[in-house]
Amino acid sequence: MEAHFVPLVKQLTSSDWLTSYTSSCGFFSVFYPRVSSTVKAEFRQHFRNLSSDYTPRVRRAPASILGEFAKVLELEYVKSEIIPMFSNLASDEQDSVRLLAVEACVNIAELLPQEELEPLVMPTLSQAAEDKCCVRYVVADKFTELRKAVGPEITKTDLVPAFFLEPLEGL
Repeated sequence: MEAHFVPLVKQLTSSDWLTSYTSSCGFFSVFYPRVSSTVKAEFRQHFRNLSSDYTPRVRRAPASILGEFAKVLELEYVKSEIIPMFSNLASDEQDSVRLLAVEACVNIAELLPQEELEPLVMPTLSQAAEDKCCVRYVVADKFTELRKAVGPEITKTDLVPAFFLEPLEGL
């Protein structure tokens, strides 16, 4: 794995072509669990670099697999690296990037302990629910999945008020 596929991913992430950057994102969640801790750190760095690229087209690629990548990371890196990336991508200047990032919220929320959802995920999710663009629609579309991921209390205190003038009883 490390002798053949890791160099491929590194070559794709350092190419001069946008298509190479975006193609490399498909490999991160597949290879990450199968490589050494040193290579894992390099992969996380490459992923961070792609998620903060100056080109929206490149940022869309990591945003589209952010939740999938989070599932294979160790919890400490979900908290220290994925959550900040999620926040940045969910508040990106391009609505297409924000849309993709918000879709990752369900996967991220499912990974975190209940007591850490409020401080780590909810500020970004609340911001997305107030987005004037299509991002609000994505949050509404994922409402049922989000409700299951964040639990009844956060649903009642944070999610419902984002969409209704008055909280609904019995959720």
